Amino acid sequence: MKLLNVTSPPPVTSITPQFLKTIQDHFFVGQTGLLSFGGSIVAWGGLFNPLNSGVNVVINDTTLSDLGVNAFTADLYLGSVPPGRKITSSLTTATNLSLPLAKPKAKLKFNPAVRGVPQGGTFAFIRRVETDTTQVIDVSGRIILPPGGTFFALLKTQVFTQSRIGFAWWEERIK
Repeated sequence: MKLLNVTSPPPVTSITPQFLKTIQDHFFVGQTGLLSFGGSIVAWGGLFNPLNSGVNVVINDTTLSDLGVNAFTADLYLGSVPPGRKITSSLTTATNLSLPLAKPKAKLKFNPAVRGVPQGGTFAFIRRVETDTTQVIDVSGRIILPPGGTFFALLKTQVFTQSRIGFAWWEERIK
């Protein structure tokens, strides 16, 4: 019996959007400074896309780490203005470490201890973070911040504790 001469299809490689953005120098990670809060003192950290950035910020995930001895609640907001002053974190980097390092257009900002509540925007969802754990909120690109957009977590608890908030995101140039 003679077999047909069939050409096999070419191999196909599937890569995630996150990996593609990493090799294109468009994927970034960062974290806040140490946040200390409790009682009437809250803390927050988030991503801010400047009005003149020329990019959409696509959020991959957020991590909420409880570094203290008390659980806390994280209220997550979209398009809101957080209370108090905004400190820009220096703890951000491209995940592709080829030189020169790409610089994100988005700004990771935080306030480690402040009184007040967010203004405007949308209270999107809530998470409870237990003692000595890290909660990962994987949105895999389902939250997109246009220029002028914000996404942040406001942390609160009745008893003093400490935390850090981390973010991973990529940036899509607006055509």
